[in-house]
Amino acid sequence: MPDVGLTLPCRNGDVGVGCAAALDLTAASLALLVLAVPLIVIGLMIGDERGSALFQQRRVGFGGKTFTMCKFRTMCTGVGDEMLRELIAAELRGEDTSVAGSYKLDCDPRVTRSARSCARPA
Repeated sequence: MPDVGLTLPCRNGDVGVGCAAALDLTAASLALLVLAVPLIVIGLMIGDERGSALFQQRRVGFGGKTFTMCKFRTMCTGVGDEMLRELIAAELRGEDTSVAGSYKLDCDPRVTRSARSCARPA
């Protein structure tokens, strides 16, 4: 990955580090302000359905350090996967399970309404 640098007007010693930190804080604050409303709306849309709006997962990052990642939930909680198991069993038996060239469930009951509406236009 190429190293992208930013030339700051104040470059002597600790002042340059302070300017970079202030620029980082300002950019992060502006991004948070701009994205706050859409994130709240998405959270409320998902929160109307069963379960919490956020899904937390432990991941392994740089140097093997683990961290918790939060994502918006796209699957309902407490819904079984029987339909998916039946689809996989049919595929293993050699049956043609494609629908319009796709090998996935047509109406997966595990997918939330909001996730289904976002995936529809794609």
